[in-house]
Amino acid sequence: MPLAVAGCAASGSNLRPTITVAGLVSNSTAQPVPNTDATVRSYAPNGCGTSTIIEQLDAKTNANGIYRVDFVSLVAAYSACIRVTVGTTSRDTTVLNLPQYSTVQLNVTVP
Repeated sequence: MPLAVAGCAASGSNLRPTITVAGLVSNSTAQPVPNTDATVRSYAPNGCGTSTIIEQLDAKTNANGIYRVDFVSLVAAYSACIRVTVGTTSRDTTVLNLPQYSTVQLNVTVP
């Protein structure tokens, strides 16, 4: 008699609703900056850098200078201030009522 097993083994993080934050890190001459660290933080929409960090993820740029992180979004409409920091350079954007599985592009130019 075959045995049926059900569970959550197949429900990896790729099945969770996410907000993707991705972008290009380039230098002052518009050249991509590969293999560099980027920190992506989310805050309340009106508290970028001043309120409590809601979520923080670290990434490294690929060979083309692109970083990418996925924030888990358990609400139907995601709102936050998103800050990307590379070295001493930061760039912010505020998003309001994004649907799940949206992508936010936030490029950073470093000196």
